[in-house]
Amino acid sequence: QLGTLLRPGAAYDVMVTHPRTGALRRVAVTPEGLALAVRGLLYEPQLAVGLPYAVSEASVGRFGPLVTMASLLVDAVSESQTLGLMLSVVCSEDLPRIEASAAMQADATAGLAGAALLRQMRAACAAWQPRCADDATPLPASAMSAPDVPLLLLSGERDPVTPSRHADAVVRARGGVSVVMPGLGHFVARHGCGPALLGMFFDDPRRAANKLDCGLTTAMPAFTLSPVGAVAPASLSQPAPEVSP
Repeated sequence: QLGTLLRPGAAYDVMVTHPRTGALRRVAVTPEGLALAVRGLLYEPQLAVGLPYAVSEASVGRFGPLVTMASLLVDAVSESQTLGLMLSVVCSEDLPRIEASAAMQADATAGLAGAALLRQMRAACAAWQPRCADDATPLPASAMSAPDVPLLLLSGERDPVTPSRHADAVVRARGGVSVVMPGLGHFVARHGCGPALLGMFFDDPRRAANKLDCGLTTAMPAFTLSPVGAVAPASLSQPAPEVSP
């Protein structure tokens, strides 16, 4: 069903109900936009579970669930992300590395969502134009060495963008503590014991280091295949966070 929706040349002019105002609005849905919406929703397991139902509905012309889910995600990211800061990093670090490597460009554009994301990145960076240091050479790992500065890294077990192995590499290079939250994706700090753990870390890093097993258990919801919810309950809880000292 998703493959059919993403077929080249497809276009959908749909009427959907705004999830907050209840007003009807016309939305032009393209394969690229649809691919980016699905990619974004996969960042958040609590939303990703609704994708099978939303895609099934969209395949018969009912785009409401998918557009609503995507709108909720966009609103949440807009309220928590500093766009200027993100573009300053992406445009000065990520995009130059991609443009300098044919292999990275091929990998980035292998899928429909990747190709669309790279085009968006190029357009945004052309408009943002951050000032870059004269020497853009990445710092060696030894430059991060500051063992006297406490470091806490939170990762989601299912994060497709910044997996926990990245945090582990930082810990190996300069010390610190890496905590992997089971069942979570890219957004970690606001789930389970994340807020309390961050609060403790800022108040007293040594105290927080003793509370890393703060009892987080996350039950991965079952995939939603109907508007009334999951077809089967998620009865198994995940273990406590995995901690790497």
